[in-house]
Amino acid sequence: MGNNQIVEELMALETGYITDALVRLKCGGWLDFVRPPRPGCKFAGPAFTVKAEADPVGVQTWAFYEAIDRMEPGYVFIENGNCTAAIFGANIAKCIRNQGALAFVSEGYGRDKAESTQLTMPVYCKGYTTTPAVSMKVTGIDVPIDFGGNLIHPGDYIVGDDDGVVWIQKERVEDVIAFAKIDAEYEAKLAEATAAGASAMEVFELIKAKRNIKI
Repeated sequence: MGNNQIVEELMALETGYITDALVRLKCGGWLDFVRPPRPGCKFAGPAFTVKAEADPVGVQTWAFYEAIDRMEPGYVFIENGNCTAAIFGANIAKCIRNQGALAFVSEGYGRDKAESTQLTMPVYCKGYTTTPAVSMKVTGIDVPIDFGGNLIHPGDYIVGDDDGVVWIQKERVEDVIAFAKIDAEYEAKLAEATAAGASAMEVFELIKAKRNIKI
């Protein structure tokens, strides 16, 4: 399955279904501490990883912009600069958008919320803060990064929607898609049952059947 088809398949799946697949298949993970910018956002694509940390001296500020310029269009720009101050603002987010990113996912906080949350490219982060911004030091580009305890490699797939963000090892993405599609079918049956007035125990029987999906 090529990248375009993988992205198309992932875009058709809710992160909840993907999470069910990740749990059963024991792979990937979820970045549930980063939040969507607004309702209705959705993205999926391969990761362009940036390993970063706060740089109080600010001598390597340029490196973050160089990292943006090295990304090819069609990737999710994901960086792990985790600190309590603002590590990005609208200008950085716009540069990432202009480079053709599908989304920007940050382990830290941002500023310029009014602008950043209205970009056509979704920006997922921990939140926004008035704590003075800090410069970021880039220690690796397109390398494995530790994002909240998740070891994300370049090219792993990142998916986000209203619930949050999940990641999938590129080697397991087709297995995850196959399982998540079956999971979605069971969820559709559950939705039909609850809409038709099914009792709680009738719904529970469907849930048990879902939990017994063969891997």
